[in-house]
This record gives sequence, C-alpha cells and structure tokens, in this order.
Amino acid sequence: MNATDAVSQQGDHRIDPLALRAPGGGPDPDPLLFATLPDLLQARALADPSGPALIFLDHDGAEATRLSYGELSAGACRIAAGLRRRGLAGQRVLLQHPQGPDFALAFFGALAAGAVAVPAPHTQNRRGAAQRILAIAQDAAPGLVLTTPEREAVLTQTLAGRIEVMTAETLGAQATEAPEAPPPVLAGDLAFLQYTSGSTGAPKGVMIRHGAIMANQRLIATRFGHDRSTVMVSWLPMFHDMGLIGSLLQPVYAGFPCVMMPPDAFLEDPAGWLRAIGTYRATTAGAPNFAYDYCVDRIAVAERAALDLRSWRVAFNGSEPVRPATLARFADAFAAYGFRAASAYPCYGMAEATLMISGGVPGVAPTLISRPQADGEARVLVSNGATDDAHEIAIVDPATLRPLTDGEEGEIWVRGPSMATGYWQKPEATARSFELPLEGRGAGWMRTGDLGLVQAGEVFISGRIKDVIIVKGRNHYPQDLETTAMAAHPALRAEGGAAFMVEGADRATLVLVHEVTSDAFRNPPVSEIAGALRAAISARHGLHLAVVALIAPGGLPKTTSGKVQRNQTRMIYLDGTLPILGEDRHGPALRKVPFAAADTTSL
Repeated sequence: MNATDAVSQQGDHRIDPLALRAPGGGPDPDPLLFATLPDLLQARALADPSGPALIFLDHDGAEATRLSYGELSAGACRIAAGLRRRGLAGQRVLLQHPQGPDFALAFFGALAAGAVAVPAPHTQNRRGAAQRILAIAQDAAPGLVLTTPEREAVLTQTLAGRIEVMTAETLGAQATEAPEAPPPVLAGDLAFLQYTSGSTGAPKGVMIRHGAIMANQRLIATRFGHDRSTVMVSWLPMFHDMGLIGSLLQPVYAGFPCVMMPPDAFLEDPAGWLRAIGTYRATTAGAPNFAYDYCVDRIAVAERAALDLRSWRVAFNGSEPVRPATLARFADAFAAYGFRAASAYPCYGMAEATLMISGGVPGVAPTLISRPQADGEARVLVSNGATDDAHEIAIVDPATLRPLTDGEEGEIWVRGPSMATGYWQKPEATARSFELPLEGRGAGWMRTGDLGLVQAGEVFISGRIKDVIIVKGRNHYPQDLETTAMAAHPALRAEGGAAFMVEGADRATLVLVHEVTSDAFRNPPVSEIAGALRAAISARHGLHLAVVALIAPGGLPKTTSGKVQRNQTRMIYLDGTLPILGEDRHGPALRKVPFAAADTTSL
C-alpha cells in the first residue's frame, strides 16, 4: 500500500470538528457588532458556554486541558476583578507564563480589567531571557507581575523585589468584596504592549489599542476565510505577536477552537505538529519559513506514513521574505500524505501593524515573479497577497519619500485601523515611523522598514532596508546569500546563516556566520566548508566572502518567530561574544565599529 492509499483509508478515527461544539446555545455573535474582544468573548460565553475555545496538548501530544468559552470568560472575569480591586485599570500588568491556560486567562483578564497587558517570554530554559524580562520590566514599569506558582519565587528574585509578583490564585484570594461596576473598556483604550524582539537588545513596546485588535482580527478572518467551521493547531509562543494575535485571539474572534502545543514540543518532535493537524482535522496551521524546512529535514519518511494532512487548507507562512524553495520542498515532501501545494499561504505582517498586513486567497497557489538583478541574475519573489478594504499599502522611495508606481521596488508603508499608535515611552522612534504624511496620499502612514513592491494588487517582500548589503553600488539581499550558503556544504544547517558587512581596517568586508549540523558540531571541517562557501557565493553573486564563522546548532540569534537577527549577530560578532566553533578569514583584520554605523555599509 502506498502513502496516498494509506491516507485515503484514514479518517473514521479522526475527531470531527463539528463534534467539538456544544449543541444548542444562543445565536452566534457577529464580531462586527463588538468594539472590544472582552465584550465579544462574553457574548460567546453566553451563546455557547460549553463550546471549546482552547485545547492544550502536553509534550507528548495528549490533551492536558480544555477551556470552554464559559470557562475562559469566567476565569478572565475573576482576574479582571482582582486587578480592578488593586487599582490596576489603565496600568501595565506584566504576564510571564508558559504556554497554557494560565496565560490565556491572564491576558483576557487584563484586557477585561482595562489594564494594559505586557506579555513577556517565559524565562525557563531560554538563554538570556532573564535579562530580557528585566529590560521589559524596566521599560514598561508594570504595577504587577502575574505568573504561575512555579515561577513566582524565581521572578521575585530576578526583579529584586522592585515589582510585586503574584499568581492568579493569590490575586483572587485577596478579594474580600465585589468591586464597583467597572468603567467600560473602549476601542481607543490601550490594550497591550507587544515587545519586539529587537536587534540591539533594547526592547520596544508597540502600543496596541482595542480597536486595532478588532480591525486586525477582521483582516485575518477575511483573508484566511475563517468561520465557525475552522479548526486551528498552533505551537507558536503566545507571548509573541504571531502566536498571540493569530493563534489565541483569532479563534475567539471568529468562534472556532484552537489546539495549542508547547513550542518546545515542536522543536523536539515536529511530526507532533503534523499529527495534531490530522487528529483534529485542522484547517489552519502555520509558522515562519524555518518551521517548514525543519519538518522536511527532521521528520523521517517512516514517520510520515501516519500523517493525514487532507484537512489543511491554510498553511500560513509569515516570514519576510518567504522562500519559494521552502514552499516547494514542503509540498513535495508531504503531498503523498494529503498536503496540497495550493494550501501554502504566504502572508505579511509585523507587530507594529498589530499582526497581519496582507495575505493571499485560500486554496489558490501563491504568485511567483522573477525580478532581474543588476548582476544579470534573476530573483524569484513570492506574493504575500493583498490587504482588505479597510487598509492601504504604498511603496515609497526610502530616499525621497515619494510614492512609487506599480512594479517599482521601495519601502513598504501601510495605513489603516490596525496600525499601532507608536512605541511606549519612545516619542522619537514613534515620530520616525508612525502617523507620517505621504505625498498625494494624505497622512496616517506607518513605515515598515521592509523593502518590496506591489504588482497587480499583490505585495512582494524583498528584504529589510537595514540589512541590504551594498557592494560597488549594487544591492545584495542577505537572504539570497544565506540561501546560497546553506546549500553549499552538507555540514551547514538549513536556515542557519546570517550575512552582513562590517568595517575592516581599510575597507568594508563581507562576513557570513553559519550554524553547522549536529553531526558536524564536534569537529567541523572549517577550511573545507569555508572553501565551498566562498566558491558558491562568488559564482552565484560575484562577491568575495572575507570571513566565515561557524557556530553551534541553535546558536544564531533569531526572533521568537524564527527570523534571523542580522544586526544582533553582527554586534555580538564584533564584540567577541559570539561563541564560534571555527573561523576562516581572507583579508584584513576586522575592528570594532559602532553598531549603528554598520547597517548598510558600501565598498
């Protein structure tokens, strides 16, 4: 029996998504009638109190906890009451929980209280996360930290007692009487601060208001085609924008269940993600680009026989840019197990736009275009779809700040109700990026810092302005160099490279930092790998690779959504704090330079 026959005989044992819903209940609430998500959650709890909203799996893929709409709403209301009793309405509340129901209840509780939620990464087993918690706490100045009993003492010590740390249980136990009727939470109120991963170590809190959440939720539901029949499976971290807005809030907005896994479970066993998609007949699931390559590389052919991916309709990929080779590799690897190539769904977004900016059409394969480069090579770009009727996208010359025409490449600017209102306590950074005028197009635009173009209404991402490598007047995109590099030698790990320029003693030089595979970790053949890399980069891009620095698997700085942090990599390389397994240099010695000076160095 071949794999396709095996898939066709599966299905009777799988969970019917309609069976996840409770019978009866009131009419389904129309999200367009609600100004805030807490109001909509309360309406869903009244209409379908026992219907499952969130299903949490353990590391082995077994169900650990379910939260119905009624339980989610009631638990959030209890936390909201405790926060209001402590006078925290309008104040920041830092949330530090592992993936699970505690975070979901705390986040919705903060929103319902009129407090400003500050999701923070879970510190356990995360390198440098304690310092990040301290940086976020210093910037946000929260009035309270909510966490789990297991983390309470550690966080109290980490924060040196400067901020009170408490569990939801303690918060509820302190209540002695019912609070006064709370003031209504309004669309214009600040809902939460989404801290960007950052490339310099200085976190920036993106200010997201309740109205922006609802506008972005509508955009996601419209572009993804979500409705009550949708089922989602996600391992994305809930403190990060893609996991928070896309995987925690969107199911509540559109009224469908989401099955959530621990992020570490995906890294340990990526097949568990795909198994859960089949078990729950998920129609939507997605991740950054690296996750799809990770599945291809880490899931053995023997493991794939048990997969059933026929229900998967929207396989969203939120990287910038999405690699066409990744789409093809994943589709080829899992076609026999029910995955359809047309389910691949590249989309574009960022925290400063709450989350989503554009997306394609479900079931329609993404458009690919070929763009000639100055060196004569063609570059293939993947469409990230279009936006909805409430939002606008413009392509702007980053030097003159004038709008460009269809098909011309420039900086992407966006405008609409999903946009954030700036960075918390950073007026200068806010003024540079938000509420900008655009010639002939009015005011209210936001600069994304991303390069791309619009063609026939679709957005194509080409890179980041600050990452562009300029050599002899020609632009080279680090993503292209990194794609070439990872195929140059079998000892190099997929999606494990960062290319950038640094200032040498008398000129700028090209550096490539790259992870090696687990097999090569103990004794990487440095000279052999460096030779292969230089030959590939020279043949494909006409560039001389001055420095090759090899690092351990997982050692490359990345954001929580898997995007390479090139500026951070450059900084720690120059500071000598990057743990290098082996280095091969051609050319003059490098010297330390100010971090900001190395953004777009030219030869």
